[in-house]
Amino acid sequence: MRSCLMTNGIRASRALLTRLAAAGLDDVAFHVDMTQDRNGFLELNTVRRAYIRRARGLGLRILFNTTVYWR
Repeated sequence: MRSCLMTNGIRASRALLTRLAAAGLDDVAFHVDMTQDRNGFLELNTVRRAYIRRARGLGLRILFNTTVYWR
């Protein structure tokens, strides 16, 4: 069994992720998509890269999920 934090990432600081990883967290899944008032796909990738930097090197598997929708 694996433990996974599912988050939009807004409050998932490096310090928090470090503490959770030390406590046994296995994975972090960031939800980043256009429903969060992001300005286009390039901004989404900028946010994703920032979240990767926060979690890199902590031994966590980093995942992303998204919601597909039409306006």
